[in-house]
Amino acid sequence: MIQTQLSRPKTHGLHHQRGYGLIEVMLALVIIAILVAIAVALSINLRTSSSITNNVNHISQISSNAKKTFGVPNQYSAVTQVRAIRSVIPRELRRFDPSTQQYSDNAYNSFGGEIFAGYSNLTSNGDTFTFVWPNVPKDQCENIVTQVAGFMRRIEVEQGTAGTALTALTAPVGDPLNQSAGIGAAATVATQVGTSTGLPGTAGVKGTIVKQNDTELSTGALNDACNGGTENVRLWFWVGRS
Repeated sequence: MIQTQLSRPKTHGLHHQRGYGLIEVMLALVIIAILVAIAVALSINLRTSSSITNNVNHISQISSNAKKTFGVPNQYSAVTQVRAIRSVIPRELRRFDPSTQQYSDNAYNSFGGEIFAGYSNLTSNGDTFTFVWPNVPKDQCENIVTQVAGFMRRIEVEQGTAGTALTALTAPVGDPLNQSAGIGAAATVATQVGTSTGLPGTAGVKGTIVKQNDTELSTGALNDACNGGTENVRLWFWVGRS
């Protein structure tokens, strides 16, 4: 009787050890999943932050180049799309053609939107350099505009109706980029048009002026404009002479 009890295998402790190991594995998987989710979120935030910084730097450089090249000598009226691309837009935004070993007269921002530029009659004839920054994601719009507002005389955020896309821009051909309401208008909404090109296209999409002529940026208007309508917006900037 005693021998039988002694020879009986002890399985109760073994079952307990196996169950405890399974719980540990499940906890480890949960922790790994949480860490992966945090890593993904941090990666997305880092990419977004890097994109905002990149665009702010390019927009600021364009503003500085425009003032130095055309604004100081009061020659904004001489600005054309090609001249702007060649002397104001940073070279790294232009496309390089390996076959000709030359840069094209087209420039694109990091969102893949083609950049257009010209002069504008804001409060007097040819007093501003104007350029368009397309395809800006909603979640970067406010940060970009806020950081460059100090360099601009006027800023507009153009957005389409939700579920629709903004129409493609048409390059201006020697025409000023005027606001349709007229020189020096104080309207809060304006459609950008060229005198013959119909810029920015046939949809007649209107934008919200978030910084009026030489005034402070309206953060409330900016928030509404960046977060309404289409997923991407188009930014319009007016650069003064000084």
